[in-house]
Amino acid sequence: MQKIHYVNISLIKQAMREKEVTVKDLAKLTGYTRRTIKKYLNGADQKNASAIFFGKIAAALKISLDGLLYAQKLILTD
Repeated sequence: MQKIHYVNISLIKQAMREKEVTVKDLAKLTGYTRRTIKKYLNGADQKNASAIFFGKIAAALKISLDGLLYAQKLILTD
C-alpha cells in the first residue's frame, strides 16, 4: 500500500514539543478536530489533505510552511 506525503510531519511534531503545544491546543488554534490532527500526525496518507490545513498548522505553530513541504511528494510503501 502506498501513502503519499507532501509535508514533513516530524517537523510539526518537533515544533509542538518545543513550544509545548498539545494536539488539543493545536485543534483550538486551527479550528480542526483533534481526531483530524492526530490522523495526520500518526502518518495518514496526505493525498486528501489541503494546503490550507497544513498552512493553518504552520501558522499556529509559527513555523514556515515552505520548510515543511517536501520538494516532491514522498511515497511510502508498506
